[in-house]
Amino acid sequence: MTAVQCFARAEARQEAADHLMLMNWTDNKEEWAQGKAVGEALLKECEHYRELARRRRESEGYQP
Repeated sequence: MTAVQCFARAEARQEAADHLMLMNWTDNKEEWAQGKAVGEALLKECEHYRELARRRRESEGYQP
């Protein structure tokens, strides 16, 4: 994957995590807990893809 693709994956996971972490989509405590757990997992994946994007950008010779 390119740096741009990695960054896009990070952004998609961030948006999904933000939605789940809002917790305004359910009143069910079990769904709330599951949504929080999935949101936290997505945030970890987001950080992974951001780091991967940074490394790919450096290896691709990107200059801002």
